[in-house]
Amino acid sequence: MTTLRRSAAELARAELRRRVARAELGRRSFADFVQLAIAAGVVDGIKRVQWGPHLDAICFATQMQLEGWLVANGPDRASEAWPAWDRRHAAMIARQREAWERTGATWEDGEPEPWLRYVLVQNELDNLPPGTLKSTIVMVCANAWIWLWAPTFSFGAASGIDSNVDRDSKAARDLVKSAWYRETFAIAWRDVDDESDAIKVRTDTDAISDWATTAGGKRRSRTINTGFTGTHVDGAFIDDPDDADKVWNEADRLRPQNRYTRAIENRVNDDHRSIRKVMQQVVHPEGFSAYLLSVSRWSPTNPKGWAWLCIPAEYGHGPPDAPTETPYGWRDWRQERGEIIHPRLSPGVLADYRLKMPGYEAQYNQNAKRLGAGWFDRKHARFFLLDTDRPPARGRPEGAPKRADAPPVIVRLADLQHLTLSVDAANSLEPKPGTKRSAVGLGVVGHRGEERFVLDDRTRVLGPSETYWAIYDLMHAWPLERVLVELKALGAGAIDELRRAIRRGWYVGRNEEQVRLLGPDGEPVRCTVEPFNPGKDSKEQRAHGTLLPAWQQGLVLLRDGADWIYPTTDESRKTIDEGLFEEVCSYPASRRNDRIDWLSQLIADGRRRPIEAPTVFGAMILS
Repeated sequence: MTTLRRSAAELARAELRRRVARAELGRRSFADFVQLAIAAGVVDGIKRVQWGPHLDAICFATQMQLEGWLVANGPDRASEAWPAWDRRHAAMIARQREAWERTGATWEDGEPEPWLRYVLVQNELDNLPPGTLKSTIVMVCANAWIWLWAPTFSFGAASGIDSNVDRDSKAARDLVKSAWYRETFAIAWRDVDDESDAIKVRTDTDAISDWATTAGGKRRSRTINTGFTGTHVDGAFIDDPDDADKVWNEADRLRPQNRYTRAIENRVNDDHRSIRKVMQQVVHPEGFSAYLLSVSRWSPTNPKGWAWLCIPAEYGHGPPDAPTETPYGWRDWRQERGEIIHPRLSPGVLADYRLKMPGYEAQYNQNAKRLGAGWFDRKHARFFLLDTDRPPARGRPEGAPKRADAPPVIVRLADLQHLTLSVDAANSLEPKPGTKRSAVGLGVVGHRGEERFVLDDRTRVLGPSETYWAIYDLMHAWPLERVLVELKALGAGAIDELRRAIRRGWYVGRNEEQVRLLGPDGEPVRCTVEPFNPGKDSKEQRAHGTLLPAWQQGLVLLRDGADWIYPTTDESRKTIDEGLFEEVCSYPASRRNDRIDWLSQLIADGRRRPIEAPTVFGAMILS
């Protein structure tokens, strides 16, 4: 009996030693904490994970940012609520000091070291492919881990997707309520409303969880469009702020950006020592990630900018401007171009996704601007030259068929019928405050049978008066037969104004003078102005149902070497206009869709008209 009692006592001591070791391991390393929690089965929806270097990277970046907060805030907030601080803070300080010194930080004699006053990376953006556990690691496990060190930490959680908010709040609550968490780390605090160890949830009218503990810790969960109005947090964590289904609508895309700036960014407890973290798979070239990086990027001289951790599914296929090293010294472990992020995303799986997903390059390689992200295949592009054009001195856009393989078709302007100016003026009105101005779609196309020859494109951002002048300029430049105007916003008014100008033979110019409305032959313009009613179909439906089939069949021809085919850049080589070719070929991931609009409406309108060319057995005979 004595032996049995001794054996039971030894087993109990051994189990205690193991529990203490696990607790120490979990406190010291956030990556180990996540793995221990998953192995214990207390992370909702996650039973087993094949760990990989990308998960270490997410955990390392998260731990370093949280430790930066702990070091900067710890000396001022150390109390009985931080029982482990005195024993373990030295290693944290050493890691933060090393990171700061890597940036070349200096300080005056007698002045406190910067890592004891500020957080090195207050703002961090993580871009990774879907299915990489970033939401579980940051939105669920980080909440539980920081409370091991600072039970008073207030955790603000937000997402652009309503269901994610409740999902992650529930998972974090279940984790801190679990017997594994509370027994392994000797958790004594409990819900403020209950004497038991259960963590109760107070649900507000929006059914988004808010809950707190007796230690003073809080979790505030909101959709990004709600923000943290009325509350302040130590850390604001945002997961997938863009809804992939809604981001292609400009108003829906801009809403979370504006809401973040107005109702989340400033809802922190300390402007120097609070932290913000955003995790996202890129879904649009002008989405939330692009917005943050355009505002401010982290550098040693700009510590409040956004540090960027970008891990593409395929090495070497990510954004060319992504940093090769984070402020904490992390670098991608891969060496060979195309090397995958994890065996689960094998080359075969990624190849299948690339084939089926128009936005593959954005979501998986975090590169929304890379070729191959649209519906319109570059290899189907066709080109032409007017017989009066000089041979192009500039090569074709990247991805287009080479001239040696697909020489341009030579046509005479006189052989083209129904020269039409297509006008998409729906977005030409002044925008609402806080929104970005859209471009006015303006393009001239000539018909030859079913073929459409794009002669000119002057799509750009214009106000109402500028829109009229741009249309008059095109009337001067081309012998137009028709002007086709979409019936939206400025459209109805434009139709009346253009008809009056044609009828009287003049218009009011830029200097308030009367300008004669003459065509390229010097004769008065006599084209018709016609409305186009798009019906109830969305832009995507019109592009997919009208323009895409014509493009795939080679019935849309672009003027070879024209300036408007190519991207336009500013002095810093930043793209300010993708140009027609890239806008079409990357749609719906293109920065704008105004050219898609006027092309689609012109193709749709052309289908209503008879084909004016002789046919034999249904085939057109073209000269």
